Amino acid sequence: MKNNQNFLFNAPDIVFYESKTALKNLPYLWQAERSAGYDWAFQKSGNLNDRWFGLMCEGAENLSWDAASASKQHEEPTPEQQQVRNSNDLKCPAKIRDGKWVLNDQGMKPENYLFKELKGANWNGFVVGYKDKKFRSTLQSLRFCLVHDNDVVIGASESYPKPLSIPISFFDSVQNLLLTIEFLGDKKIDKALSQKRQPR
Repeated sequence: MKNNQNFLFNAPDIVFYESKTALKNLPYLWQAERSAGYDWAFQKSGNLNDRWFGLMCEGAENLSWDAASASKQHEEPTPEQQQVRNSNDLKCPAKIRDGKWVLNDQGMKPENYLFKELKGANWNGFVVGYKDKKFRSTLQSLRFCLVHDNDVVIGASESYPKPLSIPISFFDSVQNLLLTIEFLGDKKIDKALSQKRQPR
């Protein structure tokens, strides 16, 4: 990470932000329990053009595109699980079709968003930035999803329900940072833990 890049870990979420000084109003995770399932989103008060994103980890079974796979298509989800899937589908707004990630909203005009498929060391995914309706050089929100086996990282720059005003160049910054991510396999984690336990 660069000198002006910081992160804040508040289980279960992480917020990455760019700032030479401490931000007065850091983004935070908003969570709400519902009668069936739960919902969550990131919120940001104060300066809406700060450069940041938050992320959460999720299981692939909690997204509808995984649940619709051939091996699971006969399973009936519970109301709670369906609520979770509906919520996650909004936060991970694309699915794989014919081997490519495609936005769910096919009616959206290309000039209203930026979209990029991503392929990392051991994962694939996408990032999408939604342009402001009036100020086309800014983004009102940004979302990304990274998939590794049954693990999904869902990330966003957003301020639910208000739009942000992030410089459009931040899209490339997020894309480049995401490409450095690598999912650790169980063997690597076990090895790291065993090395940590060894006396020195």
